[in-house]
Amino acid sequence: MIINRTVRESSGDYLIFIDGDCVAHRHFVKAHVENAEPDAVLGGKRVEFGKKLTERLIQKGKLINKLTFSLLWDSIVSDSRKVDEAFQINSPLLRRILHRDRITDDGIWGCNFSIYRKLFYEINGSDEDFKDGSLEDNDIGIRVLNNGGKVKSVRGKTIVFHLWHQASWNRENDKFLYNMGIFRKRVEMREARCKNGIVKGLEQ
Repeated sequence: MIINRTVRESSGDYLIFIDGDCVAHRHFVKAHVENAEPDAVLGGKRVEFGKKLTERLIQKGKLINKLTFSLLWDSIVSDSRKVDEAFQINSPLLRRILHRDRITDDGIWGCNFSIYRKLFYEINGSDEDFKDGSLEDNDIGIRVLNNGGKVKSVRGKTIVFHLWHQASWNRENDKFLYNMGIFRKRVEMREARCKNGIVKGLEQ
């Protein structure tokens, strides 16, 4: 709901999304804009700070927005994860070798994606039938595909760092299972638009 409301109140032709618990690399917006395509939703991933590193950084009032030795070290001795997503990789050949040109293994993440406003409206935005922050972002990617567009990987280009916090959902709770039902139907029926989106009451 808040995603749709924000888009309605925005004025730009291109929409870039990031979560409030993330810190963006200084070239995050630039990379999204430079890789934008009219029929594509762009998807990246995130580096995940561990609990101790997050608490230490917040206590010091200093946040990391690039790959540092302390982050690398924390990934070895503690619980920071996915640090390989902090490496900036622009070479097409290297991106293919390291699979940075792929995003389809788990789709769009709400903390790091972008899309043209026109395409966002074509698929009717974010589906407000989803009950919490799980799968509603993947659903956007699926509907872009069902609409004849594509999901384009910007891993290694649009880099974000996620601060640790207690997870708000898990794969066994009722809300996630409900959301999975919507998601599976979307895939099976090849639906490009949702009814309860940025414009209400649209037919599929």
